[in-house]
Amino acid sequence: MAAPATTAVPGGRAAGRAEALARLWARVRLPLVAAPVGGLVGAVGCYLYWTVSTVRVEGVPLTGELVNYGFGGVRRWALLLAVGSLAYGAYLLTRRSALTVRRAEALARLGIGLAVLAGLWVMTLILFLESSLDRVGPGPWVTLAGGVLVWLAARGQLTAPAGAAPAEWPRRSAAWDLAVVVVAELLAYLAFLVTVAWLFLRAPRPAREREKALR
Repeated sequence: MAAPATTAVPGGRAAGRAEALARLWARVRLPLVAAPVGGLVGAVGCYLYWTVSTVRVEGVPLTGELVNYGFGGVRRWALLLAVGSLAYGAYLLTRRSALTVRRAEALARLGIGLAVLAGLWVMTLILFLESSLDRVGPGPWVTLAGGVLVWLAARGQLTAPAGAAPAEWPRRSAAWDLAVVVVAELLAYLAFLVTVAWLFLRAPRPAREREKALR
């Protein structure tokens, strides 16, 4: 009796290639020391100029003097993520006993946020403000690279212990939640009024006289 013919399993090679790519992707990681280094690189990128020439929207230049060195404009928000990555990465590096998979995931989110912020800013500048790529300075690229370093460093720590389960927050009543929201909005509105009054009092006298004349 003849032996049954063997047939190749469809998609076997594709499955093998997918498995090889998965193993290769699992190796794309960096040691934990790259996390504070990435945060420092991101902070340096925030200080660099983000445009090589002044970008205007309907004749008004973008805020923050992005054509100069400094932390103005969108760079201050990227700086918060960079400093957070630097501090949190240094904390986990010096206290290895505190490293858990949840904290590694939090560090990865900081790196992703830093990289995405810089990348989205470049995309907005090109796609929506109709600017060209050659007007983008080195700042956003260095910031994006810092975020990638932080993310790769966090990927290397995803095999850390799971740690204790987080405690559940006590539930509050709907009335208490509503009261918190209302008080926060009232405080924000009060801060807005105080800021407007402060700016009005600092305005030059002719401007204040014109304001009274318009009334």
